[in-house]
Amino acid sequence: MIRIVLLVVVYSIIFLALSIVAYNTWLQYRGVNLPYSSPIETGGETPDFIIVVLLDGASSPVVQSYIRSAETSVLLDMGLFLPNGRSVYPSYSGPSRASILTGVPPAVHGVVSNEGAFKVKITGLIDLAREKGFKIINIGDGLIETIFGVKAVAIDEGAGQGSLALKKAVEVLRANLSNGSKVFIWVTVNDVDVIGHKAGGFSKEYNATVKNYLILIAGFISEISDVLNRGVVVVLSDHGFKKGGHHGGGEDTVMNTFMFIAGRGIAPGVCYEEFLLIDIAPSLGILTSIGVPPYSMGKALATCLGINPTPAEMKRKEVYNLLGTRETVSMFTDQLWIRLFIITALFIPLVLEVRRIGLKPLTLGVAFLVIYIVYYVYSVRVYTFSDIYSFTEVMTKIIVAVVVVSFLTGLFAARFYPTRGEVARGLIGAYLFIITVVFIGVSTFLVPYGPVVVFPNPDWDFAVRYFAMLITGSFSGLVGMPIALVTAILIQKNR
Repeated sequence: MIRIVLLVVVYSIIFLALSIVAYNTWLQYRGVNLPYSSPIETGGETPDFIIVVLLDGASSPVVQSYIRSAETSVLLDMGLFLPNGRSVYPSYSGPSRASILTGVPPAVHGVVSNEGAFKVKITGLIDLAREKGFKIINIGDGLIETIFGVKAVAIDEGAGQGSLALKKAVEVLRANLSNGSKVFIWVTVNDVDVIGHKAGGFSKEYNATVKNYLILIAGFISEISDVLNRGVVVVLSDHGFKKGGHHGGGEDTVMNTFMFIAGRGIAPGVCYEEFLLIDIAPSLGILTSIGVPPYSMGKALATCLGINPTPAEMKRKEVYNLLGTRETVSMFTDQLWIRLFIITALFIPLVLEVRRIGLKPLTLGVAFLVIYIVYYVYSVRVYTFSDIYSFTEVMTKIIVAVVVVSFLTGLFAARFYPTRGEVARGLIGAYLFIITVVFIGVSTFLVPYGPVVVFPNPDWDFAVRYFAMLITGSFSGLVGMPIALVTAILIQKNR
């Protein structure tokens, strides 16, 4: 029995260590170190201003449902609406912003979360605009300050933040134009994102907030209509929302984004060309003549914007060739056989012991797993990044689930066995079986991907389930088994 207890504890510690490694390497991931590459100059005269308004969290289907309403249809007379955008993966705000401004996915620029001190090391639109003489102004976006080092003009969070940010953008624009300065203004509207998290992406409150901000955007563009032919205004979203109120995963409702462009050289209307967030940087770089970022992997939206796609395509091929020279692009195949050998070696002791534990402990183990799965489905419900608001929240939910189900397992075991000795042996055997099942689940991720976050990044939604399995396994052995044993033995004692 001591040998089995040691196995359960050792493998639980292994699970805990793997979860810490996975989490830390995710936060410490910093992208790909590519050889030097220069931006592509596109020629032409740059505009007097470029304004990018991020309607954080505004889902394209919701925008489409209101864009033709009486209060907002004026937008379609002002500029070009592109409804068929797709976010990046993971679809968090930080990774999305970085991709919008650099033209590369999170696996390359290295921003894979909103948590941690992520900073983009590669040249993006902000750098190119600065080199062309533009002043860079960041209104109300702390993530842009963290990721790109552009200090934010503070706008207090709360209801109406976006309205104040838009008002500030008008002030900044007018002041710079009157001084003869060219200006690149990034404006973030947070209200839609805040309501989405609180009420969900299918709520009346969320829909109303999106509609209200479309009205405010129309008013904002009308207010600067006298100078609109001197610059370019881009309004876009970085992600949508799940019904439950989060984002980060690859669900359609989360990935759907939009873009609206008005200003110099833009014909009003609607263009249904599909695009990715990484297509925005090269397209805007060509449209405004500030150039294509040096590591851009996106395509130019030539059909919609009437621009020459050649510079973006040249850069795209160059960067893919640079990535293709990297051994790690072999999609985790290096060391796969070594990982498979190690996993198999670790699996053998578990199988040998599980074969000896008997039918009753197996039944207890199965009962635990069935109850845990039911509890997980109805209470924890973490399957993708879109189900996670914070990892502390996830861990808390899983630990509570393990504690509750272990207590119930202890109650069941006390009725299942006549003596305390048999209860102890049965429960220890049951938890060995549970650890074995978790090990099998964890191995389905470990073998193809390995324990650390590297380039290219893993299937992120699969990675979330892997992390959940690790936490489940570690706390089942280290916390759940003692709780079940104490519960069952106390009940036996009081009989």
